[in-house]
Amino acid sequence: MLNELAIADYGDAPVEFPLNMQKLRDLSEPRARNLLRYLLARQNVQIPSEARMREALRQMLEADADRHPALVFGQYRLLRRRGWIYLEPVAACADKR
Repeated sequence: MLNELAIADYGDAPVEFPLNMQKLRDLSEPRARNLLRYLLARQNVQIPSEARMREALRQMLEADADRHPALVFGQYRLLRRRGWIYLEPVAACADKR
C-alpha cells in the first residue's frame, strides 16, 4: 500500500530520479519520506535507517538554495542541485573531480 501511495504522490510522470523538490515540499513529512524511500528502493539502493532517512529529507528540504546537500547511501549519492534531487553512483561522483 505504501508503494501505491508513493506512486500516487509522484503524479503522472514516470516515477524515477531526478525528483523535483516541489513534489516533496507539497507532501507531509511522512509521505515525503515514503516517496523518497520508494524511489531509492526502485534503484536497488539499500534503504537507510528511519533516522537517516529523516535527516536526508531534512537536509534536502531545509538547505539554503545556494547549498547542494549530498548524502551517500552505500554505492550511491543523493544530491540536491537547482531544485532537483539526483541519485548518482558514488564512482561517477569521484570521476567528476
